[in-house]
Amino acid sequence: MDKAPALLKVPIFSTLEPKHLATVAEMTHHQHYRKGQIIFYRGDPGNAMYILIRGSVMMTLPSETGSEVIVALVRPGDHFGELAVLDGGPRYVTAVAEEPTEVLAIYRDRLVAFLRDHSDVALQITLSLCLRLRHVTELLADMAFLDLLCRLAKRLCQLADIRQGTSVAASEVHVGQEALAEMVGATREAVNKQLAKLREMGLIETGRGYVRILRPVRLRAIALGSVTDFTLST
Repeated sequence: MDKAPALLKVPIFSTLEPKHLATVAEMTHHQHYRKGQIIFYRGDPGNAMYILIRGSVMMTLPSETGSEVIVALVRPGDHFGELAVLDGGPRYVTAVAEEPTEVLAIYRDRLVAFLRDHSDVALQITLSLCLRLRHVTELLADMAFLDLLCRLAKRLCQLADIRQGTSVAASEVHVGQEALAEMVGATREAVNKQLAKLREMGLIETGRGYVRILRPVRLRAIALGSVTDFTLST
């Protein structure tokens, strides 16, 4: 494959001059993973950073219930695995291909050498790490302070990109109940009960592999834990 055009679509490399982009392309290794295949396990050495070209990748952590919590869903154009590469420590999450997936891998020795000479790319990676840290911190706070119904409503809003001022139009999220359970750190049975509550409220419809959000504003009120807002909008 022609790696340079693929790398140009990745935000951290998008501002590189052609000669530097060619250098990065030469450093990468094209790899394929089948659906369900582990890219790396939590605790593995951080020997490479990955650029996602096609497919999707789930980043997971074990939860107290023995199941897994989905920390992040990586989409084409995103990168992952850079934290352990930069600090030399073990992987803090497990990465698994959610579907047939293609990545470009950059191994640690060459990546570190490149970043020493390209502070703009190093800064962009640092900023993306900050965003990921904020996300994980928010996830931990949600687990500690929000009940399961609020966590579920919040994650559905995030998946559907429902924010302040969102229109009242219905939207559909393509996600299975098993994946939803992993996203909120609960069992599938517990999530099924909360989905039933949201259906009874008339906020969602569910089917095989999807959740249709009928009333985004009301769902967001639950996600925010605002009983007053939800009551007023009912």
